[in-house]
Amino acid sequence: MRAVSIAAILLLVTPAFAQPHKGGGGGTKAKSACGLRLLPLTVGNKWTFIPMPPPVEPDEGKQRLTPVQPKQITIEVKDITTDGAKSVVQLEEDLDGRKLNTTITCGAGVFEPSLDSIFYSGEPGGSFSVELTNVTRTLKDVESGPSKPWSNKWREDVAAEWKRTPEPGMTIDLGAGKFELEHIYTLGGPEPVNPQYGKVTAQRLTIEISGRVSTTGDDKVFEMPANWLNAIWFTEGVGPVQINNAFYQAYQLSAATIVK
Repeated sequence: MRAVSIAAILLLVTPAFAQPHKGGGGGTKAKSACGLRLLPLTVGNKWTFIPMPPPVEPDEGKQRLTPVQPKQITIEVKDITTDGAKSVVQLEEDLDGRKLNTTITCGAGVFEPSLDSIFYSGEPGGSFSVELTNVTRTLKDVESGPSKPWSNKWREDVAAEWKRTPEPGMTIDLGAGKFELEHIYTLGGPEPVNPQYGKVTAQRLTIEISGRVSTTGDDKVFEMPANWLNAIWFTEGVGPVQINNAFYQAYQLSAATIVK
């Protein structure tokens, strides 16, 4: 998963897994989708991020488990297809020239970034050589009531079966199993961030992640480290302006193209 071994998915399933993307089906083309003030999704919108010093430097042991940090991340809205009340937003996430085609499905009370998108958990890079099947995504109630994406707090649970896939031409068994993830999203109040982009005011979306993974043939179930917290800051009319994650990686917006 990513460039990390199965043992390191103890650090765990939050490195975004590959997920079958939801296609546009027979829907109609649209220019914009989701209707989010904090995340304007219009074809042509583009955000470029560069690394910034993390709030805390990892110790040597954690540095060995930290994925390689890209020098530049560019996210662009490439296409939008709408079918009834739901839309599928096609994104291109470019990490130092490695391009991922990701999606956001939204509408009818749903906001589902594909599991390999930076918008899912604030972790860029997708995955390497992992196949997911039987993926289920479920909104769960929080203490304030039923989950509603982009309210003050909501929760989504994901379960799937995973399988590591070998290089073409190889038949070796690299392992398979199951995982479960719980994401609790909390939208905070405005705060000043990102001096690179002009010290804008943004709202922090904190993502509290828990989960567990098992390997077929092994009775052990590995839990994610406690207090796994990621955050994405959003500015109204601009979108994401800063990203921090529990891999001690931080990014700030350096340039944006926002189509009116």
